[in-house]
Amino acid sequence: MYAVLGAGSVVNGLWMLAAPAHWFATIPGATDTGPLNQHLVRDYGICYLVVGTAIAAGLARGFTYGLHLAVTAFFAGHALLHVWDMIAGRLGHEHWAADFPGVFLPALLLMVMSLPFAWEQK
Repeated sequence: MYAVLGAGSVVNGLWMLAAPAHWFATIPGATDTGPLNQHLVRDYGICYLVVGTAIAAGLARGFTYGLHLAVTAFFAGHALLHVWDMIAGRLGHEHWAADFPGVFLPALLLMVMSLPFAWEQK
């Protein structure tokens, strides 16, 4: 799971940095958030690139619980922002299903992996 999240985050971040208008027009639901702000897309592209790089470093050198929690905080915060925007009416309720595979599922899996039993030595 870390490999998929890390690679996906790096690719997403590079795409956001290199072609923010293409990213914005291609990602399902992105246009529902308002007009394109290329600077903001690039800002978040840096976030994804940093998270993906941190995951890659964790895979190469060994994950610590602290690194896992930092990665989880990023993905959970992103998911909570989507929930907040749907509750507030800034995003339509179709985003519950549309955002599940790429936003909610990674956050949920990482949160389950944060439970102490997942980190106990076997």
